[in-house]
Amino acid sequence: MPSRRRPMPVAALVVVALLITACSAQPVSEVVDAPGTGAATQAASAAGSPGPASPLPSHDPASPSPTTTSAAAPASAPPSRPTGTTFAIVSEEPAVGGGVKQTHRITWDAPAGEATAFLVYGVKDCLRAAKKTNGTPCVVKGMRIPRDGLDSLGQANGSDRSIDVSWVVPASGAQPYAAVLLRATNAAGDSIFTIVHSEDVCWQC
Repeated sequence: MPSRRRPMPVAALVVVALLITACSAQPVSEVVDAPGTGAATQAASAAGSPGPASPLPSHDPASPSPTTTSAAAPASAPPSRPTGTTFAIVSEEPAVGGGVKQTHRITWDAPAGEATAFLVYGVKDCLRAAKKTNGTPCVVKGMRIPRDGLDSLGQANGSDRSIDVSWVVPASGAQPYAAVLLRATNAAGDSIFTIVHSEDVCWQC
């Protein structure tokens, strides 16, 4: 009498599913999140990374109006990282209590329809401060950025390709941020960071 094939155990099915999931992991970031010990920062009072959940999708006014009333399909993957960034001072004015309030304009390129928001962060400390790195950027490609080392500077809509951010430079002239980072986000996750600007290491200055 021919023998019957025994069904695959449930445990084996779970292992196969885990192996398939592992093969779909995202690529390594240009600048990746490092574990932080402090609370995750908020992006312009809205949920965003690193740490907080991504903001809810928003309507892109630049996109043509849909011809049907059906809802748009949810994002299946995180958006591409912003490229082609520029960074320039657009205004300076005396700050209350001393120093100068500087307003900077950031611009970038990104595919249409991928991101629901763009998040800007300031890196509070020069992460490469050392004698051997003097005169080189504080943040470079491939570095790990501690979550509690970031300040939220602003959030732009997914249809925007520029944003103005401001901070006060004290009378000493010391910049409050060692670098400025930008990332795109949607309901599926966040892009890797793009380095918009980095100050240079000034060892023991």
